[in-house]
Amino acid sequence: MGGTSPAYNKLVRKDGGKGIVLAGCWSHSWRKFYELHVTKSSKVATERVERMARLCEVEESVCGRSP
Repeated sequence: MGGTSPAYNKLVRKDGGKGIVLAGCWSHSWRKFYELHVTKSSKVATERVERMARLCEVEESVCGRSP
């Protein structure tokens, strides 16, 4: 996954105190793996894209349902 913006880094406390916790963006992660998959440069990336696709299918099947 790519780096974060310097502006975001200034918001996050590095001393373990109460600050903002950055969470990685699923779409950014997906994009990097997909780019490697499309160029056929990584079998690991292809496997990851396939697993992510299965997770998306599960998400679509439950979207809008009550807990």
